[in-house]
Amino acid sequence: MKSFNQLFVKSLLKNILWLCLLMAAAPQYLFAQNPSSDLEKIKQLIASADDKRFSDVTTAVREAKEALALAEKNNLSYWIYKTNNCLANIYDATSQDSIAHIYFVAELSVENKLHDTIKKTLYSQVGLSYMYVGKLEKGHEYFMKLQQLGVATKDKATQQLAYKQLGVFYREVNDFENATQYFIKSVTLAVDLDDADEICESYRFLTALYLKSKNYDLALDCAEKCMTYIDKLKGKKLPKYLVYITYGNTLKDCKKYEKAIVAYEKAEILCKAINDKTTLSRVYIGMTTTYTKMDSLAKAEYYANQCATLNTVMTKFDVMYYEHSAGNLYLKKGDFAKAIAHFKGSIGLAERFKNKVLLQSNYAKISDAYEKNNEGNQSLLFLKKSVAIQDSIFSEENTKRIADAQFKYNLAKSEEQVKTMQQRQIYTMGVSVFVVLFLLLAFLAYFSSAKNEKNKMLLEKNQEIKGKNRQLEESNEILRQFAYASAHDLKEPLRSINSFVNILQKRYMKDVPVEAHEYMGFVTTGVRRMESLLNALLEFSSVLTDDNIASKKNDVPTVLKDVFHHYEELINEKKAVIRYPSVFPQIFMSETHLKQILFNLVNNALKYSKEEAKIEIGFDNRMEELILFVKDEGIGMEKSYSDKIFKLFQRLDKTSHKESAGIGLTICKNIVDKYAGRLWFESVVNEGTTFYIAFPKSMISDVPSTKTPPQYLELVAADLSAAVI
Repeated sequence: MKSFNQLFVKSLLKNILWLCLLMAAAPQYLFAQNPSSDLEKIKQLIASADDKRFSDVTTAVREAKEALALAEKNNLSYWIYKTNNCLANIYDATSQDSIAHIYFVAELSVENKLHDTIKKTLYSQVGLSYMYVGKLEKGHEYFMKLQQLGVATKDKATQQLAYKQLGVFYREVNDFENATQYFIKSVTLAVDLDDADEICESYRFLTALYLKSKNYDLALDCAEKCMTYIDKLKGKKLPKYLVYITYGNTLKDCKKYEKAIVAYEKAEILCKAINDKTTLSRVYIGMTTTYTKMDSLAKAEYYANQCATLNTVMTKFDVMYYEHSAGNLYLKKGDFAKAIAHFKGSIGLAERFKNKVLLQSNYAKISDAYEKNNEGNQSLLFLKKSVAIQDSIFSEENTKRIADAQFKYNLAKSEEQVKTMQQRQIYTMGVSVFVVLFLLLAFLAYFSSAKNEKNKMLLEKNQEIKGKNRQLEESNEILRQFAYASAHDLKEPLRSINSFVNILQKRYMKDVPVEAHEYMGFVTTGVRRMESLLNALLEFSSVLTDDNIASKKNDVPTVLKDVFHHYEELINEKKAVIRYPSVFPQIFMSETHLKQILFNLVNNALKYSKEEAKIEIGFDNRMEELILFVKDEGIGMEKSYSDKIFKLFQRLDKTSHKESAGIGLTICKNIVDKYAGRLWFESVVNEGTTFYIAFPKSMISDVPSTKTPPQYLELVAADLSAAVI
């Protein structure tokens, strides 16, 4: 027993000794595992990357990514946000919007762990990033979240930022009325907060808005109001030289050139004082442009040369405008070789940044320079390029107007839903308080009141639905009126232009030079192109406003024979061989709609097929739906077309098929959507494309037996009679 006790005591002492050693070693171990050293390194890396984002982008990105890895390893939510934000700002500074967007969105991964003051900046930056990459609805969503955050926290600074960003958003979608209202709200709140930086920033945005809408008097008024606060600026948010640059640019656009030069000179002094060479280059671009407009060409050339010495620190975006302004200078001086060289330098960057307006201007200026230098052929070449881009801009603007109209409608509907939801939340809270206070004393009264309120809500909802229906009817009526104008009013002047050009060609053919015939040909081609676009738009609008989906049993082979007869000339031209089943399922839908689908898909297959075209039309009877397909062995498409091929006025091959309006697949997509179907394609470049249409089984009858495959018919070019294989 004694030996047992001794062993027990020894074992206990041994365990106590090990415990003491462990306790002694624990602080050192915990210190080794403490992330404080990593946190200091993260801070240093972010600071270093931020300093190098203009001078050494590669090193800045490497250091920021190293900081992000450390933040993620230690699960530091705030620093994950900060490092992603640092990376986003680096790419944003180099105008790589798509890559910057990835890191701005990555900040949302820790959204729920951030304080409201940080969410304020997060929502603002993410909203702007979505807007810059073209996802406007998502951008608006985050600006609305920013506004809701300001209301929920009762923070005027957050509300003021939300108003400013919403103003920027509506300016980008060309809704100047809403943009103006939000910027004015932003200025009003900034004045209440006595925040000179935000007052100036909001006035700068208002100035840019009025310049964009060519309201120069209001633009100058806002710029001058901004200048009254310049001495109150703290310089952290908004440096004074940016205000002077805005003022100079506004004065320049308002043709007050002497005052603009004074503003630029003040900005120059401030930029040199802090050695901000990047912004200084923008000042020199403004001075070059202003002195050129004043015909002070020697001074303009001096500042152009000063700007050229800063080439290494200029952003590519600034270089694009520098080259254009220098080109204008030398064009005015008569040094056409230098002018052309600078304009060509601007062209490459304008293409990179997809700035079609500046690109068209560069081509037009080069054409002008060649013409003044008596190089007619080169002048004509660049004039054609300028006209082609101008036509492209015009086409895109038309498409954008239609898209903007739909977008604004969706936006208004979304905002109305948000307001309705907020009203219901307020109402629900009121009812809840009422129930808690009076439930025991007025139980029956509560039920009666609830019933009345429910009836009231139903009545309001009915009124709301009626209002939406009226808006929809008005929208459809506007679209029908637009279609009528396209078919009649717009086509009439085109016929007149075409007629008078034909008269000129017939009567004065021998009296004008060869170039004039070519120019008249350009006019005639443009008229035909415009008529084709108007006809296509009319056809699209008829599909868009036609809600008739009346069903009729359609025999697909019979419809196909109509299609082949219509395209007989094209089938013979392509030496086409078309295979299709002799028996199809019967499809219940509007015969007109089915014909439109098959006409467009067969036309597409023929048009983009090579010589001796081979086309197959068939079906696949699946469990839940029926799939029709049209397959060709043509030129095929890149995967990048998948996002835009079904959009209005998008064409596969803009050089070889100028007669195409780029609307056929849009029509097919709209028709298929009416029947709750699906339309998609698979394609391999230079091997061919297959378009698939999936219809619900409810639209199908008389499906051929899978045990006895249908015989195939073959349509051979120059022989429109089908023969059984």
